[in-house]
Amino acid sequence: NVLSNWNDPIALEIIVERTEKTLGIGLPSSHRGGMSILCHTNSGTAAVIRLPASNNDDVTQLKSGSSIRCSAIPAAWISGQNRVALDSESFERIHL
Repeated sequence: NVLSNWNDPIALEIIVERTEKTLGIGLPSSHRGGMSILCHTNSGTAAVIRLPASNNDDVTQLKSGSSIRCSAIPAAWISGQNRVALDSESFERIHL
């Protein structure tokens, strides 16, 4: 599904595994200094949602097991983690 929607926004409901600082080359300027949410979908597909630095305070409040919704654009494959990286501008908490 991700490959067929590359560069198009995808509506996601995901479960947080952990958060970390976003690292990498080719990030949008708004996402530099931001944080990433390592997560999986309800079906178990692994992903990383990269968010702008303006969302850092909200991201740090997320705990393992939190559920969120977001619209994100597939941007990169992270082979070392076997996950797709998606860029999003914001997210909505379903369950903290």
